Amino acid sequence: MAGGRKLSTRSRALIFNDDEVVALLQAAIEREGGQSAFARRYGVNRSHMNRFLKGKVTLGPTIARVLGLRQVYVADRQYARRIAANVAKPPQLLAKRKSPLEETGAL
Repeated sequence: MAGGRKLSTRSRALIFNDDEVVALLQAAIEREGGQSAFARRYGVNRSHMNRFLKGKVTLGPTIARVLGLRQVYVADRQYARRIAANVAKPPQLLAKRKSPLEETGAL
């Protein structure tokens, strides 16, 4: 596989980091004959595309769609379990806890 990692054995989705997305976009631009030609053909803002390639802005939805990508958020398993455990608790258990200064009456 040239880039990307399999999401799971059951999924056909691949995970790409920013550098791999840049390489994917650069290859697509090269196939079209340059940034201007790519932008015209796919209706992409050439200026935004150039700034993305230079690492100055994030990937826009139009470019992502053209490349067949979608944005997802990935959490590390341990963190996700902790979040899920807190979400399952009743709202009163999630209430903001007092700081040590508030507990001692210093505030």
